[in-house]
Parts: sequence; C-alpha cells; structure tokens
Amino acid sequence: MNLVRASLIGTLLLYFFLSWTYVAGTPVQEFYLPDSVPQAQRSAPVLAGLGPDEKEYLIYVRSLAETGRVPRPTAEQRKSEGEFVCYQAQHPPLFFILSVPLWKLVQGNAFWMLWRGLCVLLGAAAIALASKAARLIFPESKLVALTAAPLMAFVPIFGHLLGHVSNEPLAMVLGTGAWLMAVRLCREGRVPGTKKALLLGIVLGLALLTRLTSVIWCLAVIVVLGLTFKKKAIKPLALALVIAFVLLSPWLLHNFTNYGKPLIRPFDNPLLANGATLTDFLGAGIRPSGSPTQFTPLITVLFWAATGWTPFWLIGSLLPGSYDGMVQNAAYLLLVDLAIGLTLFWNASQVRRKLAPSDPVIRAALWAAGGVLFFLIAVVLQQMLFVDWNVLQSAGRYFTAAAPLLMLLLLTALEAVTRKLPTNAKLAVGVIAALALFLASLHTTSLVRQFYVGNPTQKKWQKLAPAGSGRAYIVSDTDKS
Repeated sequence: MNLVRASLIGTLLLYFFLSWTYVAGTPVQEFYLPDSVPQAQRSAPVLAGLGPDEKEYLIYVRSLAETGRVPRPTAEQRKSEGEFVCYQAQHPPLFFILSVPLWKLVQGNAFWMLWRGLCVLLGAAAIALASKAARLIFPESKLVALTAAPLMAFVPIFGHLLGHVSNEPLAMVLGTGAWLMAVRLCREGRVPGTKKALLLGIVLGLALLTRLTSVIWCLAVIVVLGLTFKKKAIKPLALALVIAFVLLSPWLLHNFTNYGKPLIRPFDNPLLANGATLTDFLGAGIRPSGSPTQFTPLITVLFWAATGWTPFWLIGSLLPGSYDGMVQNAAYLLLVDLAIGLTLFWNASQVRRKLAPSDPVIRAALWAAGGVLFFLIAVVLQQMLFVDWNVLQSAGRYFTAAAPLLMLLLLTALEAVTRKLPTNAKLAVGVIAALALFLASLHTTSLVRQFYVGNPTQKKWQKLAPAGSGRAYIVSDTDKS
C-alpha cells in the first residue's frame, strides 16, 4: 500500500470514528414549534436533532415534502396559516430537495441517523477530492501526500460542522469537485474546451444552488485558471460562469418575486445600529444588546482566531475562564494563528523565489487560497457590521466552507518549517502535526458529548423568542414551563 492510499484510508477511518461520536452524542428530542409550522400542526411535537440549526433544516425539508414550497424566512412574511417558517429559508433548496425522499421513506430516530450519516459521507468525499487536488498541486511532495487529508479532516471545527446535518457537506463536495477539475486542467496544461467549461459551470451552479457561500469556488476557479492560462482562460471561464448563473437564476427570481430582492437574510441585528458608527467600532468599541463584551477590531480578530479552529460555544471549555474570560484568553488562539500566519507569509517568498518560476500552478493555487481567505474575512466583517453581529459566532462555518483551500496554506506552512530536513524527518513532522490535530478533535468531541449531557434541552442554552418574532419559539417536550 503506497503512502497516499495509506494516509487517505487511515484519515477516513479516524474521521468516521470522530463523526460517529458527534452523531451518537448529539441528542434527538421532541419540540413544540407553534411559530414555525402550519397552524394545524402546532399541537403536535416535532422530533428534531439538537445540532446547530438541525431543527430548522428539518422544517425546510418538511415544507418541501408536505407543501411543495420553500418555507418563509420569518413569521411576518408568512402569507397563510398553512405555511412553514424557517430562518434557514435564506439558503437555496438543492440539498433539502435531495433530502425529501429520505424524509418520506424513513421516520423517527432512524431518519436522523441516516440524514446525519449522509452528511458524514459527503464530508468524506470532500476530504478525498481535496487531498487529490492538493497532490496535483504539489506532485513531488511526499509530505503533502501524507498530510493533505488529515490537515483538512482533523481541524476540530471541520469535524464538528460535518458531524451533524447541514447543507455545507454537499456544497463542499460540489465546490471541491470544480476545484479539482480546474487544478487538473492547470497541471495538464490544457485550456478548458467547451465541454469542460460547460461541466465546470454545471458543477459550480449546483454548488451555488446548495449554498451561496459556494461563490468562493467561483473565485478560486477564476484565479487558478486565470493565472495559469492568462487570456486563454477568458472564454471558458465566461461560459462556465454564465452556466452557473443560469442554474442559480430560478432561486434569485424566487426571492425577487416573493421578497423584492434576489438575496434574503432573515436576521437584522447589525453592529452599526442604534446610532453606533464605524468610528466607535475602531475606537472604544461597540456593545450591542445581548452581547457579553465590547466589540473592537482586536476582539473581532480574536473571535475569528477562536471560531476558525473550534466551535464557538465550546471555547469556554477549552480555555480558562467564563465567556468573558474567553475573550481575554483567546489570545492563546490568536498567538497560534499569528505563528501560522507569519510562517505562511515567510514561506510565500520561498514559494515565489523557488517554486513559482518553474511551477506556476503552485503559485496560482496559493493565490486562489489566499484570495478566498481574505474574501471570507471581508464577508464576515460586512455581515457583522451591517447585517447581524451574531455572525461572529458562525465565523468558523464560513472558514470551514473553504477548508479544501485553506488546507493548502497549512501544507505550505509545513513545507516551510521542514524544508531543510531530510525526507524521513519531514514525514515524522507531518505525522506529529496530523496526530496533534486528531487529538484536538477527539478532545472537542468529548466536550460536545459533555455539553449535551449537561444541557439535554435546547431551552437551557438557546434563548426563547416571542411568537411572531421571526425566530422559532422552542419548548422542550420534557420541559414545557
């Protein structure tokens, strides 16, 4: 068995083990949802998973299965008492449409096990596709062959997000598939023909129909093909992007017809609200209603540093202190990010001087990965300031969407650290890095299990919103008070 196959198989086996701990450790229980389901169903409990947003995803699927319509994003936008309401209705419907047959065929706990299991399998496919793309980008590196898969699979936030139901795994598989197609064309030196451009556009369009954050894959494909083939890439890229937009256009038209705008967002709680200004944010900071701390650029970066590695709501368990203590002690995570960032910055000059002149594919791929990272940071900042400050708690989800690309940056960091070592020593460092990440992920799974054992109902940790507020009113079947 060669190094590549051994690494991938070993990674996937450990990934499935971690995923099973999430699936088995995240409870499924009954809830009453009077503000989310049709009036006729409001007296009946709903069996739903406690994973982040799992209940909302179920409402989306039930709406498609029972009414043939996408649910409304808020209660205020409901036009009849027979409609479902789901704040995740901001997302395109492809993943949920594909989930409808499973909902109709299987019920109860078995449905949740299979639905979560499907997401785990999609995550495994994304790991395999991403590691293949990384090996194409760095074809001569044994270190990449060994560590590409584990450096993606064992980052704690990756396992957490793919260990429960969401549309992210399907979007990642499709996006990574498009990325792999583009990298393969670059490595083979073949400008995409009409058929390849059409296929690339279809895959990108399906990714966008799954989750709009898949726009990062459009950006990545544009950069890697554009830098590799220059002007020759303009026509095939234009064709691919037109096809992707055509596939997405029914969803944009649906939103415009129903809400008067092509993109919808059910939340409206920006940091720059109630008279707060950008000067306040850059200066003393802003403390929005419901926030435990002032938000400044430094605190914002601390949140990014923390949530980019591990689930936001577990940070208090990973670091000393309470929630407020987390903000102070998150400097540890910021220090880790800073060390990696400086290593990457230093290594960029090494890549430019030593690798890029003879291998433009590496240069193009790293530009794509870096460009996507800065794009995501800009998006999270824009969402926090002008849409909903709570997006900071989900920053890790944004970064995880780009895991196959950000893994390339970690690989270059490893290459930089080990560049003067003999091959066997390099591989030893790679094994240690992969093992360290696995142990961190294993620790995170134990924290998740402990969290749910100590907090068996959502009511104990998710604030209740009044009926008509646009957010589902949640009452546990075991705790109706």
